[in-house]
Amino acid sequence: MPPPGGAPYGGGGAPGGIIGGGPCGGIPAIADEHTASTGECEQSHTRQSPARSCLCERRLPQEVSYDSGVRGFLAIVVSLAVVPACITRDSEDKLCPPLKSGDLIVTEVRGPQMPVDAVNGEWVELYNASSGTIDLEGVRVRFRRKDGSSEIPIIVRTSVPVAAGEYTVLGLFLNDNTRPSHVNYGFAGDFTESWLAAAAIDVESCGTRVDRATYDVLPKMGSFSFTGAMQPDANMNDDLRFWCTNGTPSGTVFPGSPQMANPPCP
Repeated sequence: MPPPGGAPYGGGGAPGGIIGGGPCGGIPAIADEHTASTGECEQSHTRQSPARSCLCERRLPQEVSYDSGVRGFLAIVVSLAVVPACITRDSEDKLCPPLKSGDLIVTEVRGPQMPVDAVNGEWVELYNASSGTIDLEGVRVRFRRKDGSSEIPIIVRTSVPVAAGEYTVLGLFLNDNTRPSHVNYGFAGDFTESWLAAAAIDVESCGTRVDRATYDVLPKMGSFSFTGAMQPDANMNDDLRFWCTNGTPSGTVFPGSPQMANPPCP
């Protein structure tokens, strides 16, 4: 659902970082944007980000020593003697699509199964409700605990075009040739925790929250699906009465309905 604000997520279905290493002098990276106030190294990225741009930053050259002779000229050195240093930027900063609230809609979530079903896996499905093709590169999806205590953010790091009126699936798989055909993008490189038992799923692009969906529990045999009895809608998918278990079996597993419209809820 498109958000009015950023309050913690309450119960009853109402709306309610990952730290990794960074390339800037070994300073750890954080999931949200951060700019070092010292000017020594600015970074805005998540772990394992392959797409980065390099900007210039003012930094004292290595050969300057802080003895008494240099101290008197420090102000001049700072203003004149600069060397380029790398400021890392995530792909989202440059490539995120300029989306409006409601352009992408969360329509299905499949969590861990019992018995374990590694073939079909865990994933979230998005529907393109806009009038044109959307490339998801740079889109963020944040899996947030409903009490607001923590989140698991992922970012789409490669081109994933989704035509208007089509469904796409982001799954907990590596984004390589081992990814199954029902998953359009694998985010296992970003997702470093267990799948959240209850969560709010925020879809964001260029700082805009495009949709939010929540769940209190996920089925162990099938997916949690927005009803196929109506067109996906970013306001209607706020109402958990329009969600249900998609437990259609396929052999001995319950794969859900990835990349397609869901069956109607009873």
